[in-house]
Amino acid sequence: MKYLADLHVHVGINSQGQWVKIPSSRNLTVSNILNTAKHEKGLDIVGIVDALSPLVQEDIEKLVLSGDLALHPQGGYLYQGDLLLVLGGEVETKETGGGLAHSLLFLPDLEKMQALSKELSKYIKNINISSQNAHMPLSKLYQIALKHSAKIVPAHVFTPFKSIYGNCTDRMKNILPDHQQIISAVELGLSADSLLADRIDELAGYSFLSNSDAHSLQNIAREFNKINMPGGLNYQSLFCAIEGKQGGILENYGLDPAMGKYFLTRCADCESAQAVQAKTCAKCGGRVVRGVKERIDDISDHANAMHPDKRARYVYHVPLQEIPGVGCKTIKKLCLENLTQLEILYNKNRQELEKLLGKRTADCILKVRQGNYSVCGGGAGKYGYVIIKI
Repeated sequence: MKYLADLHVHVGINSQGQWVKIPSSRNLTVSNILNTAKHEKGLDIVGIVDALSPLVQEDIEKLVLSGDLALHPQGGYLYQGDLLLVLGGEVETKETGGGLAHSLLFLPDLEKMQALSKELSKYIKNINISSQNAHMPLSKLYQIALKHSAKIVPAHVFTPFKSIYGNCTDRMKNILPDHQQIISAVELGLSADSLLADRIDELAGYSFLSNSDAHSLQNIAREFNKINMPGGLNYQSLFCAIEGKQGGILENYGLDPAMGKYFLTRCADCESAQAVQAKTCAKCGGRVVRGVKERIDDISDHANAMHPDKRARYVYHVPLQEIPGVGCKTIKKLCLENLTQLEILYNKNRQELEKLLGKRTADCILKVRQGNYSVCGGGAGKYGYVIIKI
């Protein structure tokens, strides 16, 4: 069976209005995430990465009691029978030299997540709030995670501020000598694709994940994965596929890296392009943020990608809301028609698209499918955008 999965979605607030992830949208409640992922986006699997928070755990328990969520015998929770909720936690670590990194820790059920949360609360100052610093190096966090049998995925591994390669080390083996035995997969992040990541030899043994890191409902599924899971829709089957034991990741649907907000080296103040080695802006004296592209150029083993045999195909994906002419009214219309955004982007033909959205928008969607667009690159915290000529 083939399923569509986004495994990095944040919870903004709980059902009582208390903050979980700051900053993010107040609409990002557990219930809204599940409903949007299933009915608006067309996903089969969604990973909520704030389940370490007792506030989120309470909301999940309520949905279980109401019957909206049901624990699968092989792990994970089924929402209304056919959307798999996977519980994860995003945790920040700090290396001796000061480098910060985020990691995703996944567990099959609430009981196990609560046990991990209880232990990490000894180190994290406020366990209710997402992505808190655990005040320990990556190696110690992973030791704790493995004790609880968590699946470990380093998050957005190339971004400049809080990632393994972007902020901590040139090689994972320098801070995690046994990384190949303990990590399930590597998350690329919005500013990298497999062409960039496969220039680093030590990543050849891992599956790559493309996830949204959504801080709003509209950004759910802006990146996602198509996964072959012969064991069906459950946690155990998912990680067997991710780790290449049974099934596997077939396709990564991700942004063109140039659309990512950290792709190019730019000034954070005036947004002008900067020389690779610059620390302060030559134009305004502001802070320069080094781009993912230049960082990978620096640390790569090869000038071009060296893909392993089983590497998933990377499909350059443009979210529906990024296509010219698509706004809130269009999204609302699709919901009324019981159509998901991924159906529109990938499954409907020209005639169907024109009937639903008009000729101009249909032309834009078809050009995106064909890769017939260009990108104005992002950097220093500002996203790039697509340019489609009609």
